[in-house]
Amino acid sequence: MPDQNHNLYAGPGAIVEDAPDPADPLRKALRFGIVVWWISLPFSIILATVSDSLLPEELQGYVEAQMLADSSATSLFWLAFVLLFLLGSVVGSLGLYFAKPWGAWLFFSAQALSYTVAPFGGPYIEHGIGTLGDIEVIIVGYIIGVVYCMRMSRSERDSQAA
Repeated sequence: MPDQNHNLYAGPGAIVEDAPDPADPLRKALRFGIVVWWISLPFSIILATVSDSLLPEELQGYVEAQMLADSSATSLFWLAFVLLFLLGSVVGSLGLYFAKPWGAWLFFSAQALSYTVAPFGGPYIEHGIGTLGDIEVIIVGYIIGVVYCMRMSRSERDSQAA
C-alpha cells in the first residue's frame, strides 16, 4: 500500500493535515493569498452592484426587466446558492488560514460547486469595469496553486528524509 505522504492525489484535506512550520514560505504565501482574497471579495461584490449603474440606459432597462421576469422561486434559489457559496468559501478560507483539513475540503468544494453551477445561471450583462471583480478568480487560482505546492513540497521533503 502506498504511503499517504507520497500520494499527491489524496484530496485537498491531506494537504494541510500536518500543519507546516509557521515560518514556511509556502504557508506565508497561502496566508497572504487568503488575506488578499478576503479583501477582494467585498471589492468584487461592490463592483458588481455599482457597475450596473454605469450601463447605458437601454441595457439598464433590459437588466431590470430580466430581474423582474424571474420567478420568485428562481430568485430565492440563486440567492440561497450565492449565500451558501459565500458562507462555505469564507468558513473554508478560515480553516485554510489556520491549516485545518476541513477548511481545504470546504473551500475547494464551494469553489468547484460555484464554477460548476455558474453556467446554468443564464446570461449576465455588466459594465466592463465590473470585470475587475474577476481578479478574485485569479486569487482563488493562486490559493489552489500554493496549496498544491505545499503538498508537493512536503511529499518531496518526506521522500528525501526516507
